[in-house]
Amino acid sequence: MFDPETLRTFIAVAETGSFSKAAERLCKTTATISYRIKLLEENTGVALFFRTTRSVTLTAAGEHLLSQARDWLSWLESMPSELQQVNDGVERQVNIVINNLLYNPQAVAQLLAWLNERYPFTQFHISRQIYMGVWDSLLYEGFSLAIGVTGTEALAIPLVLIP
Repeated sequence: MFDPETLRTFIAVAETGSFSKAAERLCKTTATISYRIKLLEENTGVALFFRTTRSVTLTAAGEHLLSQARDWLSWLESMPSELQQVNDGVERQVNIVINNLLYNPQAVAQLLAWLNERYPFTQFHISRQIYMGVWDSLLYEGFSLAIGVTGTEALAIPLVLIP
């Protein structure tokens, strides 16, 4: 019912306001576009478009489906890359703690921009701490990375680095 091709068809008709313009955009015949929309409406049990001889406009149900369809299609299209990152061992969330003395908002913004570009499906959380708070965050609060760890005190818990 909601396969990617049907979602693309529905979105194209909604955006162009025309079955023939949607057909041109998708390089399909008008009959194919019309048939897909007819099946979608039959499967959902609701009219998604008001039709006249000159235009096609969305019903309230169609408006609702349009916003959902865009999100679903975006999610479906991003899934292969996301799964590849999971397969490659890329974390979904990385917590980074930065020593307050070294914290620079511009540098952090540049770091986040670089990380988000390189790892678009990973969420990065930045925290600022002072002195031993950096160690505490790293050792006890699940932080993955520390910038500017201070102190020379011996660790009570051995720190294991995993490549």
